[in-house]
Amino acid sequence: MPFDSQQKITLLINASDHLLENAHKFGYSTFKSQSRLNTYNRYIKSSLNCLITLVTTYKSSLDTSTESKLCYKLAQLLFSETSCFDLALEYCTRGIQICARSGDLYRTKIRLELLSFEIQYREDRSFGRKSTLKYLNTLFDQVPEFSPNLRSYLLFVKYRYFGMNFSEEQRVTLLETCMNDIAKLVNGENFSLYCLVQLEYVKELLNQHKPIGNIRAAFERLQYKLESDDALSCLLPVQIRASVLLLDFIILSQENNLEDSKSKIVIISGFIKKISQDPSNGWGQNSKFRIDIGLQDLHNHSFRMPLDVSWLTSKEFVALAYFYFGVSYLPKSWDGHNRTEKLLFRCQTILEKLDQERIGVISPVDLEKNVLGRRLMSLLINSYAILSSMQSGHLKERDVDNPFNKQIVQFIEDYDGSKFSSQELVVYHKMVPILFYLWALYYQQNGDFNRAKYYYLKVRELHSSIHNELSAEEFFSDSMMVTFLQLGSGLSGSMFESKGLKSELYVVCTLNLLSIVLYELFVLRENAVLQTDSGYKQYIGKLSDSLNLKDLLTKELQNIDISKKSSTTDKLLLRYTILCLEYAADESKECLTDKDFQDIDEISHISPFLVSVMYYIAGKTFKFSRLRPEVDNINSRVKLFSKSYQESMKSLAHPNMIGYMSTLQIYSIIRSYRNYFDEKQLCAVEQQLKELRPMGREDSNVKQEK
Repeated sequence: MPFDSQQKITLLINASDHLLENAHKFGYSTFKSQSRLNTYNRYIKSSLNCLITLVTTYKSSLDTSTESKLCYKLAQLLFSETSCFDLALEYCTRGIQICARSGDLYRTKIRLELLSFEIQYREDRSFGRKSTLKYLNTLFDQVPEFSPNLRSYLLFVKYRYFGMNFSEEQRVTLLETCMNDIAKLVNGENFSLYCLVQLEYVKELLNQHKPIGNIRAAFERLQYKLESDDALSCLLPVQIRASVLLLDFIILSQENNLEDSKSKIVIISGFIKKISQDPSNGWGQNSKFRIDIGLQDLHNHSFRMPLDVSWLTSKEFVALAYFYFGVSYLPKSWDGHNRTEKLLFRCQTILEKLDQERIGVISPVDLEKNVLGRRLMSLLINSYAILSSMQSGHLKERDVDNPFNKQIVQFIEDYDGSKFSSQELVVYHKMVPILFYLWALYYQQNGDFNRAKYYYLKVRELHSSIHNELSAEEFFSDSMMVTFLQLGSGLSGSMFESKGLKSELYVVCTLNLLSIVLYELFVLRENAVLQTDSGYKQYIGKLSDSLNLKDLLTKELQNIDISKKSSTTDKLLLRYTILCLEYAADESKECLTDKDFQDIDEISHISPFLVSVMYYIAGKTFKFSRLRPEVDNINSRVKLFSKSYQESMKSLAHPNMIGYMSTLQIYSIIRSYRNYFDEKQLCAVEQQLKELRPMGREDSNVKQEK
């Protein structure tokens, strides 16, 4: 029996959906087989042909509602599965024109307009994508007064797509406006959107290094709303609840609140166990989740507009949680308990198992995004594991067989060999300064100061506020699109990066680089070359270069705004580090006072080495007071060096040079003032020196005394 037109239309729509689903079943295998990729492309082409046949051959048999929806499906498929963006935009425009004829098609018109915006954004070549921004502003102006949720959503879209062109203050203001609009009437129709905007707001404050108290207050407003209204909270996708838990933990880590962080680890671990035992939550292998936004049409009838949000699969979330658990223990790496490495190793194991799993129905585009995201996380895991090993003194040489090091070495080789695709570079380029920094630390720790200096200078160049060949704007032809894609991969985005002294990585490299330059100057002065020697010109050149770099770096230190650091601990760490370097750079500085040490105990559990150096400097610069008995002056100085030694012994890293130097100073004081010390004290210090002395080194003063 022949089919009538309406039956054929239904069959073609179902066939298109079926062919698309079959294509996505090949998603995983398209990465490994060209023939599977060809099959995938045939399915996509067939699915498109079904839809094109409908809007051409059967156009006269379509009602306006069906035709507009088919235009949307066709444009969506062309945009997500092909590079035919112009054709996708044509079908969007056609669908919008159809919807404009009837107010009953308002809900389809909105979806077509939002899709048209996405396509235009991808194709726009105007500066700052001004043409697309103008289109978005037009949509915003057309929003009816009775549809505030749509207005709020468009503001959020503006932030996500154009925030990189705004100043920090403008981004915060935009999100605050969006939050305040939704907060006027929070209900089941906008609660998920409200939570997404609030989460983005807190992350924006974190990225801008705002005071931690302000960040905590913003997060607690969201937390209060979640806890005070169980009915609304139950409507949230499980992914939003997971994101809230993880963000709470990140803020605690920023506060260096180790005890509360431990408690939160227990809570998140319980949450992970719960979601793994409940398949009904619909998370599993799906990296996207859907929220519904309640809107009103032109007849004031309510309807829900579904929105897909890309995030993580459930196992990727578990891996990310363990990653943050491991990073939270990084400041305590000096204690030798290896908690960071153990947690990161567990995280890496989860990712390796994920790579071996066959993912269900997924497009190659989404699959590639997932795979790149996991590889990026794997690189970050290895990077932080190496950093932890260096801090604990375990990494003495680059062992390529070490599972943490092997991937990093391979990455550098592939990067230098230009083996990455443009899609991979969008994600991986963000790793380059981190790896350069690790290389610099490694070479500095192992005494290869020239190489360390080279990599520190490279990182400074990458994060310089002055435009150069390594800037993202120079490296990528479309830095705005790259930033948007990076944001979609969970990265901060190149155009969002802080530059110069506002960049933490730049500041840390500046501090470490200055310590190397000061050592270079010390060596050059110790090995001065006479003007009559043949190497004098080369010597003067090196001395001049080092002095110029020292002057540049010390001036930058003076311009660092410590008050911009988000937490008190960070402020203290930076303040004391700068103070130590200032004393090393200028031997004429006055001795340290009690005021300089008033907050130092607050960082003893984070950086005992820094505290040890501070007490060592205090001992070295200590001035005897004529108003005090000599023995009191001597005891005060010994006490400072003893405190330096005690702090240095908290770390299990060897060799303990600062502990050795402090003990050597105490030994020199005892020898110089023998009448105040007995033989037992002298022997105890000599024994301490033997235990601390670096391999193959014997102090000349001790040798003479023997």
